[in-house]
Amino acid sequence: MYFHHPYNTTDLNERIVELPIIWDIVANSRGSILEVGNVLSHYYHVNHTVVDLHEEAGGVINADICTYNPKESFDLIVSISTLEHVGNLERIRMVFENLLRLLSQGGQLWFTIPVNQTQYIADSYGAEMNDYIKSLNNYINACFHLFAMRRVSLANKWEQADISNIWDCGYNVLYPNASGIIIGNISNFLI
Repeated sequence: MYFHHPYNTTDLNERIVELPIIWDIVANSRGSILEVGNVLSHYYHVNHTVVDLHEEAGGVINADICTYNPKESFDLIVSISTLEHVGNLERIRMVFENLLRLLSQGGQLWFTIPVNQTQYIADSYGAEMNDYIKSLNNYINACFHLFAMRRVSLANKWEQADISNIWDCGYNVLYPNASGIIIGNISNFLI
């Protein structure tokens, strides 16, 4: 399923597949929701907590997600192509530790990141993020799953891909923007 929208020209980038995947999860959630990075409100009407360090908009909490410490926990946390911008490996670790802390028992974290084997793209730490995502299955007390999609044409067509064959995708290499994305799911169930 593809999502076509003029904002951020989704027909030309990875948002065409990221948005419908994450929106379906959000739309079917019945609990409290935290979104990391203000993305969904540009495309849908949202009624959940949004934390974004830089974007100033109505209803958006400007806070560093590495240290964000609300009183409540969340049943669902989502993030679309945002976590790769948090910084170096230390900050990447901090953000995932904090997000797991913010999840209620039985809660789920869903995130997307573009696959990027270069060290830096703009303010992202692509190779460090990819290496960290590969190691996430070391978390105790969490169920972790990775899924992948690969761009297969200049017309921005995407296919599900084997996770073991996705890590070599470049960013702005074969196609403009991402050539592959990772969809991650961490469920906070005690093992």
